[in-house]
Amino acid sequence: MKRVLSLIVVGGLVAVFGCSKDSTMVAAAAGPTSEQVRVIVTMPTTIMASDVFVLAGSFTKDAWTPDKSTTTLMKQADGTFSVDVSTKDFDKKLEFKVVRNPKNGTDAWLHVEKDAKCDELAGNRTLDAATQGGKEVKIKVENFRGTGTCPK
Repeated sequence: MKRVLSLIVVGGLVAVFGCSKDSTMVAAAAGPTSEQVRVIVTMPTTIMASDVFVLAGSFTKDAWTPDKSTTTLMKQADGTFSVDVSTKDFDKKLEFKVVRNPKNGTDAWLHVEKDAKCDELAGNRTLDAATQGGKEVKIKVENFRGTGTCPK
């Protein structure tokens, strides 16, 4: 299998991107800094290769607007998706949800995550800058509205 690697350095952080034979983009980077929380997401089997996933939440900029989110999850070699969230982007605690393929405007929440029974989550997911900075947080998305077993 042929593998193409790209190295990107931004603000002293190094990210290595690799493209495998099937053109799936994967990213590998060192662990999160003390001012970041790495969110690692296991997705349901109903997702498609072309899907884009973001975190939408109580960020200090563009709060609760998935179509403007800058926290795009990157697919990893193990099949999970992840993003490093800067603790500077939220005020102490971050509430969030995972959104699939956010569209502009009113349809931005069309494919928000749902529980195993296709119901709304009991509450928003949370990150705590004080206790989770520099750590990895693993979550599992069961379903998305309008896809797979959740038609509505």
